[in-house]
Amino acid sequence: MSVAKVTSKRQITIPQEIARKWGVEKGDGILFLERGNEVVIRPVKRRDLLSLKGSVPAERPAMTFGKIRDQVRAERHGDTDRNG
Repeated sequence: MSVAKVTSKRQITIPQEIARKWGVEKGDGILFLERGNEVVIRPVKRRDLLSLKGSVPAERPAMTFGKIRDQVRAERHGDTDRNG
């Protein structure tokens, strides 16, 4: 069991053994969940945008910039065929 002290600014330092075990690093977040009479904390890993690639399924296949440009041009000229 590990105990952390609360500073005058209500900040805590995560004990080293907990940080190592859970892989908590600089820039990560800590989520506080209230469950009845307890508070559960969970690490929230900081992610960059590229690490999220593919995490949400696409509704349709990706289009190249050229196809998007062609579609916009067609829509501007009143062409309703969007399957390009």
